[in-house]
Amino acid sequence: MNNEMLELAKELKADALLTRRYQIAKCSVWSDQLIDLCEHVEKISQANEDSTKLIEAFCADDAEWHKLLDTVEQENSKLIRLVVKLADKCSEMKQELERINKLQPVAWMYPVFHDEKMQFTTDAIASENIDIHFQSHGSPLKVTPLYKLDK
Repeated sequence: MNNEMLELAKELKADALLTRRYQIAKCSVWSDQLIDLCEHVEKISQANEDSTKLIEAFCADDAEWHKLLDTVEQENSKLIRLVVKLADKCSEMKQELERINKLQPVAWMYPVFHDEKMQFTTDAIASENIDIHFQSHGSPLKVTPLYKLDK
């Protein structure tokens, strides 16, 4: 069971590392949190494995050994809760990424030189209040799409 949870955590961590390259608004924060959570799960899993080996090596079948096993079971339960939470958060993140990847630009940003300084202007309607997500792909002199992200 622990090996399955550890493998799941490693897969989710790898997926989160891949999604870092998108740097999409709040989703990039989720990636960092998923990576941190996966690393924590890996550390707990290793600690559980080490503890189990130590307990088996030094303890015989007595009451103290059973207390230690109960502690390991509690840690395993915590690990299971963390993995479930991690899987739920990963699912939310994937849905949010799919939604964001389907967005159409609401405006375009153009570079404009004014008094020898580069400024940007958009073709957005001035009366519309929008939160702008800006993702630069290469040179800042290119026309860049702007997206409206619902909160």
